[in-house]
Amino acid sequence: FFERVRGNITHLRVLAEAMSTLDLVVSFAELALEPKGEGYTCPDVEEGGPLLIVEGKHPLLAGESAEPNSTFLSRDRPLELVSGPNMAGKSTYSRQVALVAILAHAGSFVPAKYARVPLLAQVLTRSTVTRDSGSIEDNLSSFYAEMQDIARVTRALGTCPGASLVVVDEIGRSTSEADGEAIAWSVAEHLLSSAGAFTVFITHYDLLGRLPEKYPGCLHRAFSSASGSKHQLTEAGSGPDQGLSEKQYGIDLAEGIGYPEEVVAEARELSRAASLAKARPPQAPRDPGFRLKAQARDHLEVLSLLFAKGLLSEGALRAELLGIQQQLQRLTAATATATTQCTRS
Repeated sequence: FFERVRGNITHLRVLAEAMSTLDLVVSFAELALEPKGEGYTCPDVEEGGPLLIVEGKHPLLAGESAEPNSTFLSRDRPLELVSGPNMAGKSTYSRQVALVAILAHAGSFVPAKYARVPLLAQVLTRSTVTRDSGSIEDNLSSFYAEMQDIARVTRALGTCPGASLVVVDEIGRSTSEADGEAIAWSVAEHLLSSAGAFTVFITHYDLLGRLPEKYPGCLHRAFSSASGSKHQLTEAGSGPDQGLSEKQYGIDLAEGIGYPEEVVAEARELSRAASLAKARPPQAPRDPGFRLKAQARDHLEVLSLLFAKGLLSEGALRAELLGIQQQLQRLTAATATATTQCTRS
């Protein structure tokens, strides 16, 4: 029997590949035949343009009551900085974006209300959890493995002319805070300057909260507190007074797990002291209204895409446009008032 199997091993391999391909295609077909309300939709995969996911979910959570989150990355806004408490879903969200893009390219329906995905040449990640504890076999520390991942990502961006999706799930955690923040900031700057790179960048570092103030192409979004069962991703503040470490999320988690009360109390006191020690005096932003202008531009592009696909009624579009107009009018009035006061003084 074994001799007969050995003699037909090539045929068995072809049969196994055919069966796996058939299984994949049938799975895609089942998703396509599910009712529209079940959470999967046919994505638009087009050459160029923005990446838009409306109310997307991780494929493993598509059938559950998990909170959906939307994503918008474009040429003018290519990097999304994501912060928030531990266990809020930052890593799940970043993988969700990558998996929706991969499923769309594979020809599958995706777990979202609507998805528009540009043709991508590659999907690059720094989120290999299995290597975060280092590698004894390769004689690599966790930090070295982390840096290897980022070096691979940057090299790939430098040699690929097409669009790329980059997911960075924290870097610089396994070294000193000063070095870690410096590396994370520099990598984020490099990704912002890389043509064709759409990036989801997760961090806990306080310094990176200032990144959108310097680079309008960076949008800072944050998950809500871990006190609830659902975590909504919303736009966070930016600028010199918008760090990421004001809330003691890590200590809250330690308290919830059951750390001794005296340990938690001492940790909170030390955390507050450290935050005060590194606090910097606030500085005036270059243009107080640039975030609102960038947000309005993004909003208009999203509305245009949704209206073209029939996912937004004419009445709803008018209401959204009126809201944008009123926001910009208030901004113009506030700017004029500030200019007048400055001239008089």
